[in-house]
Amino acid sequence: FRVTRSLLHIREAECPLQGRVEEFAQFLSDKITRIRTDLDSDWTGSAEMTGGGLSQVLWNEFESVTPEDVDRAVGAMSASTFLLDLCPSWLVLASREVTQGWLQALINASLREGSFPQPLKEAVVRPLLKKPSL
Repeated sequence: FRVTRSLLHIREAECPLQGRVEEFAQFLSDKITRIRTDLDSDWTGSAEMTGGGLSQVLWNEFESVTPEDVDRAVGAMSASTFLLDLCPSWLVLASREVTQGWLQALINASLREGSFPQPLKEAVVRPLLKKPSL
């Protein structure tokens, strides 16, 4: 087929997405670099910022979460389920009375100890493209 195409002067159709990923990656990299440069150039240690008049707030103690707080938060949850959810949202909502106790314990332990369980620190980030041409 290559010989036939060359004799008939037919060019192979390029994949329309060819190079798009590389272009987007370069665009994103350039934009991040530009933002970092702008942030660095705009930052000037002004006199009012460097003064000792600013009080530091140290949060070393948190108010414990109550069962009502947990119930209110679970009630405000969306019913949609995500791929990293260990349990479907509809099941958590349906079993609020059962899950309320361990959710309260998890939140209060995290606030008390200042740490969060490693398995629950996973996230999936999906970029939202505002320009369809990218």
